[in-house]
Amino acid sequence: MKQKLFIVFLFIALFCFTASVSAMTDQERQALIDQLQQQIAALQAQIIELIQSQQSNPSWCYTFTETLIQGNSGSGVSALQTAMQKSGYSISSSEVAATLFGASTKEAVVSFQQKYASEILNPYGYTSGTGIVGLMTRTKLNNLYGCDGSNADENEETTNVIKCNSDYDCGNTGFTGDAFCSSGSVYQTYTTYTCKNPGKSNSFCTVGTTYKSRDVCSSSQVCSNGACVASNTTDQNNNNEIACKTASDCGTSGYSGDAFCKSGSVYKPYKTYTCNNARTTSSYCSSSIADKLYDTCTARETCSNGSCVAQDDDTTTSCSPNWSCGSWSSCINNQQTRNCYDTNYCGVTSGAPSQTQSCTSTDQTTCTPNWSCGSWTTCSSGQQTRYCYDTNYCGVTTNKPSEQQSCVSNCTPNWSCGSWNSCTNGQQTRYCYDTNYCGSEANKPDDYQSCTSNTNGNLSVDLKVNGVDGPITVAKGSTVSFVWSSTNVNSCSASASPGNNSWSGNKATSGVASVVVSTTGTYFLKCTDTNSNTVEDNVVINVVAVDLKINGQESLTLPYRSTTPLTLTWSSSGINSCNVSSTNNDSVWSGTRTSSGSQVLGSVPTYSDYATSDGSVTYSITCTDSAGNAASDSITLTITHPTATLKIGVSYGSVGSAPTSDGPLYRNYGDYFALGWSSTNATTCTKAATESSSAYSWIQDTTTSGSFFYGQALFKSTYTLTCKDSMGNTATDTVELRVCTSSTFGAIGFLDGVYGSYANTCDSNNRQATTYTCNDGRVMRRYDFCSQGCSGGKCIERYYLPG
Repeated sequence: MKQKLFIVFLFIALFCFTASVSAMTDQERQALIDQLQQQIAALQAQIIELIQSQQSNPSWCYTFTETLIQGNSGSGVSALQTAMQKSGYSISSSEVAATLFGASTKEAVVSFQQKYASEILNPYGYTSGTGIVGLMTRTKLNNLYGCDGSNADENEETTNVIKCNSDYDCGNTGFTGDAFCSSGSVYQTYTTYTCKNPGKSNSFCTVGTTYKSRDVCSSSQVCSNGACVASNTTDQNNNNEIACKTASDCGTSGYSGDAFCKSGSVYKPYKTYTCNNARTTSSYCSSSIADKLYDTCTARETCSNGSCVAQDDDTTTSCSPNWSCGSWSSCINNQQTRNCYDTNYCGVTSGAPSQTQSCTSTDQTTCTPNWSCGSWTTCSSGQQTRYCYDTNYCGVTTNKPSEQQSCVSNCTPNWSCGSWNSCTNGQQTRYCYDTNYCGSEANKPDDYQSCTSNTNGNLSVDLKVNGVDGPITVAKGSTVSFVWSSTNVNSCSASASPGNNSWSGNKATSGVASVVVSTTGTYFLKCTDTNSNTVEDNVVINVVAVDLKINGQESLTLPYRSTTPLTLTWSSSGINSCNVSSTNNDSVWSGTRTSSGSQVLGSVPTYSDYATSDGSVTYSITCTDSAGNAASDSITLTITHPTATLKIGVSYGSVGSAPTSDGPLYRNYGDYFALGWSSTNATTCTKAATESSSAYSWIQDTTTSGSFFYGQALFKSTYTLTCKDSMGNTATDTVELRVCTSSTFGAIGFLDGVYGSYANTCDSNNRQATTYTCNDGRVMRRYDFCSQGCSGGKCIERYYLPG
């Protein structure tokens, strides 16, 4: 703009100069020329300054493409923190320096999500922020700060409707981030971009992430820093032996890891073993991984989740908008506004409610603020702050909650006092200090007291712990030994700070006591003579302790194949270093650790050991101080499967007890039978029968347990109970009902364990009848000798009429 002004000004100046120059003297002409040159120089300087300013202050931008959660770190977290600060939220300087997604970063994200709740939270039914930077949060961040040149103003409410013609318009599906080790194998995050309703006005993008195996380490390898390496410290052969002659000595090359989609077909990592310097003493083995075509999808197929699947010909799926609107804003300049969005994200505006309306000043009372506040910040200098905003955006501060309050630090003083001085002028003093340096006088013990000059000689008391005056350092839960003696006193009392029930109350003037200690503290023994003169001694015990949790809990139970993210956190006191391990030798949880921190484990292990039965993994940590005192803690992750139990028994109509038999159960036709079922770790159960007419209502039932169901035995049938947990793991149990049906011609049922239709018969001489009947659900066979002959499977009886 300034360049244009300069040209216009120069043109006008030259025109005026030309028009008037003939009427000037030479001296006046020279003065005018000098004046124009000065003005030109000044304008040029201004243009240079403007250009330099524009070049030195570029607009900051960043396009967010990955999900971020607490515990993450790196460039993505750094950009997130910058965006939060630009949005007016504060981030801890320590988290910014370490590019760590910590507590203050999460608090800022929660406030950001609640500020834009209509776009981020409402579509998923959330009422408060989650602190997870997922798809909707990233969409809003990219609206404000994305590098596509369309950044929205920070104070402008926008709704981003993503349109696409193919999956490629949404993003490049593939592996993202660095490879990492888990369960002894190499994994990497795989991000899938999908275009829903492609090429239509209601098209939109979805993003999903999962972890896929990139390489399975062999028995001679371990996973380290996201790669399979030789289990010794180097791949090179340092033993002057021939390590390999051919590549087959190193391993069998082939596909390794999980299948994934790439360029519309299925690919898998292909592991190639190589024998370097073959047949020499400097030979050694190595391996490499490259993505290789595994399956080519046809024109009628599409690649999905690592496999070729048939395409759905139905492309006419319609989308009906479902509009949801917030409250009207305050009446400003005779206008009110509100935000409306389509919860189905159809990408159309048909049927959208009005988002503006005329109003008068009296309408201002129609908007009632709905205040939502974040968490209070940590207590600093006796003050706490928080951010509160109106979810209805009324533009007023009526009834706005306080955003500042007085507070007391969470720091708890731990007072340690020296011995009382001798009694002087009726007063005794001692020095007390807070070992935690909280800066508060709360609960500080008296540091002066009245006293009476001792008339019984000098008072004394000596308290030792484990034979020394202290301080000593022990592990949490250790038992220490107190020994004390005194002179010229007649009573003593014990106390501790923090309190310990094992060292409190009245004590003898000398003695021994064993005390279990769990926290660092000071232990006091105060003794008094008959004139109420007192004397005191104390010892300090430092405790080394470590506390380990999984997802904030002491233990955790999850179903097999659960996708719940797992994070270990630990803290300690009096610790220099820690060592960690697990019962499954998880490489992510091994080696040394600092005195506190967190470790992301990923999802529940899907080891083959747990594929069919419950199991557990124990994660342990052992920490030591500089003197070698150790403290340990462990947590257990339990992995469960559903169970299904089905029983069958005898019933007499609606009367009977819970069945207890695993079957088979034998019943005569028309008799009653009963079923009972139960399950564990299941969310739903389904029932089935090979002959459903006897148990139709039971088959329709979906409960996970039941004590009694009765039915009438009409046909033989096998009943099946299948129960499923939240992850789709299943368990099945079956029982069999065997039914016997008899008639004048024979019986149908099981005879000696063989099911069939058994008809009454006569032998070839018509002298013997074989008949079949039902008895307690089983087919019974009987042989009868027929003196008068046999017919139709029955003996003939003769009747004589009187002569």
